[in-house]
Amino acid sequence: MLATPSRFDRAASIAPSRFDRAVAAALAVAALVYIVYGLATMAQWTPLTLYADQWRQYVTFLTLDFPGNVVAPDNGHRQVLPNFVAWLDIAAFGGSHVLQLAVGWTSVLAAVALVAAVALRDDALALAPRWAGAFLAAFAVVWLGNARTLAHTGELMHVYLTMALTLAGIVCALRAAGSPAAPSTRSGAWLAAALVCGFAATNTFGYGLASFVGILAALVFSRAPRRAIAIAAGGLVLAALYYFGMRGGDSVSGSLRIDPLQNLLAAARWLGGPLNYVAPYLWQEQAANLLPGMLRGSAQASSALLRAHVAADISAAVWPQALVGGAGIVALLVASARALRTGASPTRTRRLGLAIAWFGLAAAGIIALSRLGYFVEHPDQIYADRYQPWPCLFWLGIALIALGRRTEGHAAWPRVLAAGALALAFIAWPAERGGRIYASLVRGLVENTAAGTATGVLGRDDEFGETLRDELVRGTPVLRQADIPPFSWRETRALGATLADAARPLADAKIATVPIANLFEGDGQRVTVELPPGSMLPARAVLVDGERRVVGIAVRDPRAGAWHLSGYARGTQPPVSAAVLP
Repeated sequence: MLATPSRFDRAASIAPSRFDRAVAAALAVAALVYIVYGLATMAQWTPLTLYADQWRQYVTFLTLDFPGNVVAPDNGHRQVLPNFVAWLDIAAFGGSHVLQLAVGWTSVLAAVALVAAVALRDDALALAPRWAGAFLAAFAVVWLGNARTLAHTGELMHVYLTMALTLAGIVCALRAAGSPAAPSTRSGAWLAAALVCGFAATNTFGYGLASFVGILAALVFSRAPRRAIAIAAGGLVLAALYYFGMRGGDSVSGSLRIDPLQNLLAAARWLGGPLNYVAPYLWQEQAANLLPGMLRGSAQASSALLRAHVAADISAAVWPQALVGGAGIVALLVASARALRTGASPTRTRRLGLAIAWFGLAAAGIIALSRLGYFVEHPDQIYADRYQPWPCLFWLGIALIALGRRTEGHAAWPRVLAAGALALAFIAWPAERGGRIYASLVRGLVENTAAGTATGVLGRDDEFGETLRDELVRGTPVLRQADIPPFSWRETRALGATLADAARPLADAKIATVPIANLFEGDGQRVTVELPPGSMLPARAVLVDGERRVVGIAVRDPRAGAWHLSGYARGTQPPVSAAVLP
């Protein structure tokens, strides 16, 4: 009887070449750079106060009794787990966002680790493709084209907790199915774990329901027993019945709009959305102008050519993204058909890629059904940055399918793809830097708005980004009473009081004011504080009048320029100085 080759024998048959080692080492460094740079950006520029939907959601957390405030659907989503973490953050940490950051960061790293571990341990692949899979996992999750969701505590929870649970469910399904060479000895336990992850993801965000599609795909392409596939299909049915049938289901199903051709077009466009973000300098003159030297001229020429002959405004275009997304859908269908026809089970990396891509396609189906009417009213929103993590995950799946081909000897194709993954690290780096700039500008906007709400002064015509003016006005008294940041800031507590002797004056600060029509009651002013270059720029400062009374708050705001703070002050008399509280 012939012995079955061990994993070490199989790995030895794909001995790494110098090219493999060089590309693998470069990909490992690239993955580390993207992860560290992304986490550093998140640490520096994630605002620890409310933005966008949080102004509405926190009112629910603070005005309804537990657990009703946690299980209530919001904007068509059942967000039980993120809501619970946010509610616990309020109850135990004073709404400091610390708990949300901890769970969000853990979810981000877990999502990367789950995919990277499968790719790196797949001994059917050569060294370079394995590291390409690990790098692409880091890139798809942590790259700063996703800065809108990475640098926001609410989106961290909704997006990356859902993503981590989905990927965990898929990996558990792969473990449940095992392989012909290594059958699973605990398939029932792994399948149960996969279903638990699927139900948890369903209670995290709307796309979580699609996790069951990924779990089913993992079982089908792993040739799991029919009983296991039937159990997972039953889980999908139960999750759908729960999602649409439980209390609040009308708000979930009421937004559905079925128009097959338009749904398909919307799904393809949505999946092609990363085209806008991965190399914006090829399309946008402003992005091209940020490149150095010779690269700037080439990018400017490219952007002019593409704007003239492909799309004048990529953010509103239809066919470039639709064709890219459609090509991805076709590629997935072809790869799936081949995987089902072939006699041998696909590699573990390929099965993971198929499952992730089917999850991404199911997520596209959910968005195309539930947001079609919204996209008709707001056509530019189909490519909104808050959606991009999900198309990125779809393309990660497509890449893993391609990388997951069995490597025979020194076959060139997987290694060419690995080199392409390394090229992507360089192509997308300008967008990475742009994402950091974007995150800094958003934090400036969010904290400027927070300073205004704490002071009780905001302009009636001010823009608040994705925060709706009505929700901000309704939420302000509720948050003030609950002492939630920014109302718990030391600077807020000092308003109206005499400046403490221990406060540090901001020497040589130039203060400029503009009277505004106040959104709240009373008179107010918009304030800009300019400090000398090289000064220590504080995160926040108080604004002080001639009688040493604290009349306003200013925050670090990159939108105003380097060495600038922006904020608001009460009354009509301009503040004469700024200081940092001890």
